[in-house]
Amino acid sequence: MTSAPAAAPIAAAPALTRGLVRWAYRLVRGREPESEEVIGDWLGGADFAGLREALLASPEFAAHAAEGFPERGGWILGPVTAEAAATLLLLRDGEPPSPAAIAALRAATPDLRAL
Repeated sequence: MTSAPAAAPIAAAPALTRGLVRWAYRLVRGREPESEEVIGDWLGGADFAGLREALLASPEFAAHAAEGFPERGGWILGPVTAEAAATLLLLRDGEPPSPAAIAALRAATPDLRAL
């Protein structure tokens, strides 16, 4: 009897960076993190899965979703950067996106409002 081939390992999520934490807050909560201290707290011990789950399970996210995700802050007027696209895809898919997926999202999305 032959055994089934082992499943391919899922790529590890990237280490948290200030930019990734900032974009996760912007995209999920619609705002900047409260302070540099909050960003530092995330960098000090959490992994991406923990950040993602905490943001998505928060009462603030539920309220933001119930409001229809209104625009909050001037950051929404900026271009879709590679960092913003990568963070969005990572939040959505739970695994690091390929460079091709990042490029495709940026090409298809004229600005952050369209995300």
